[in-house]
Amino acid sequence: MNRTILRTTTAVAAVSAAALFFPAVASAAPVSQSECAEISTGNQANGWGNTFGDESGQAGVHVAGGEDGNGALKFTTFDTPSTTKVDNRAASYHEAGGLLLKDVTGPLAFQHEGAVPGNWQIRVTGANTTGPGDVSGENGFATLVHSGDGADAAGSDQWWATRDLGTIARGTPSTLAALKAAAGDQTVVTHYGISIEGPVGTTATIDKVQFNGCTTDFRQVGSSEEEGASTGSLGGFGLANLIPGLPS
Repeated sequence: MNRTILRTTTAVAAVSAAALFFPAVASAAPVSQSECAEISTGNQANGWGNTFGDESGQAGVHVAGGEDGNGALKFTTFDTPSTTKVDNRAASYHEAGGLLLKDVTGPLAFQHEGAVPGNWQIRVTGANTTGPGDVSGENGFATLVHSGDGADAAGSDQWWATRDLGTIARGTPSTLAALKAAAGDQTVVTHYGISIEGPVGTTATIDKVQFNGCTTDFRQVGSSEEEGASTGSLGGFGLANLIPGLPS
């Protein structure tokens, strides 16, 4: 009985110590209700992809290397038959977990390598879409777009929307703050992402995407048996490592 109490007490102490030494393990920085996608395992760009029917096959792929040497997301344009889109493109997105557009804060940045700029794609619903740019049945859908080399775009005046928002006409360069106000306080971000456009075979890589306090590093890890693959920040470090004599 005493031995059982001792082992239980030791385990509780170990858990408390783990919480003290690793306070960030329990929760990652959120994008609203969703969590950051910080690690890519093998060929999977964790949390990033493209499920939109009109963008079939356009998703980027996870590759080793990148600017920091530990993995990146690579885009390659290809011929996409379309009557509405002239340029070839590639794009990947991450779900935003119901984040309100008005709550989006900077930095909005990413590392970029390639001959063409990377375009921010912030897809929203519930926006105050008006005029001929509005599409019936899309529930106030619009995409906010910004092109650049990855530098923080939060304060840029080169954002534009794919729909008329209030008095701001579609395609008109504006600030993100002005587009937020025009869209309305109930506008919801469904996905945020990056795209590229260019001739067939155009490539670019992106890494360390920063959106609303969440950074995707696309750091590659190995199988579930390797450190960091299944246990997050602790990797292979268990309670037995923390308290000598505690069974693993």
